[in-house]
Amino acid sequence: MPHLICDHLQETKTFTHSKSMTTQKPWSPELAEFWNSWIGNEGDDTRKNVTDPHLWSLLGDVTGKTVLDAGCGNGYLSIALAKRGAAVVHSVDLSPDLISFAKQQHKTCQDQDQTPYPLLIRQDSVSSLVTVEDESVDIIVSNFVLMDVADLSSTMKSFRRVLKPHGKAVLVLSHPCFNSSVLVEKKPSQDGTGLDRIHTWTKEHPYLQEGEWESSFPGLLPHLAIRYYHRPLSVYFSEFKRFGFGVSDLLEPPFFNPKVG
Repeated sequence: MPHLICDHLQETKTFTHSKSMTTQKPWSPELAEFWNSWIGNEGDDTRKNVTDPHLWSLLGDVTGKTVLDAGCGNGYLSIALAKRGAAVVHSVDLSPDLISFAKQQHKTCQDQDQTPYPLLIRQDSVSSLVTVEDESVDIIVSNFVLMDVADLSSTMKSFRRVLKPHGKAVLVLSHPCFNSSVLVEKKPSQDGTGLDRIHTWTKEHPYLQEGEWESSFPGLLPHLAIRYYHRPLSVYFSEFKRFGFGVSDLLEPPFFNPKVG
């Protein structure tokens, strides 16, 4: 039985009650450009300091493995997987603009390091994965993606199809219990290296109600919104079970960055 390893977190606004989600559309070029700048070539603060350390721990040794980076964005994680010894990394994303950024970053890293990194970068939907063959992948990593997909069932079906028997998937998603955070306190960190950022979290719509919501970035990109799809954890677990996955680990890391004031 394939197994899933889950990790959680993040934020939001405007909610619409609906169990039938809208058709998935690629991000606009402007939003993709903003996201590429935000994530950079190492991930943003949340990824670098909160979720990526757990992600790597759960992934384990990727040497010689065929890995699917499902929803690769600008490709920062795909390149890191290749640098850690993955034999092949299938890097797929629905956005043609993010795929373009991933290809640029891939070329830049290869030129700088004078090393060929085995990435197959293609525009594709994680809900269909038409560019990935059946039972061809050892590990699937989906980093803050599942809450962005309109059709979770088709996504899990595709994951099951491309994963080899006894393969594993490591899934990082925004925690559905909360959808906005407020920084309420800063205090010296215990190790003396900086400040701990202490957040409170709130829920602005019924937790058990599936639906769509949008989040903007006030002060950064207020006129553009990212569409997310809220589902309670029970829905995720039902879909995992439906497609034959067993959950072996579930982590909920605390949301703070001791290195940032």
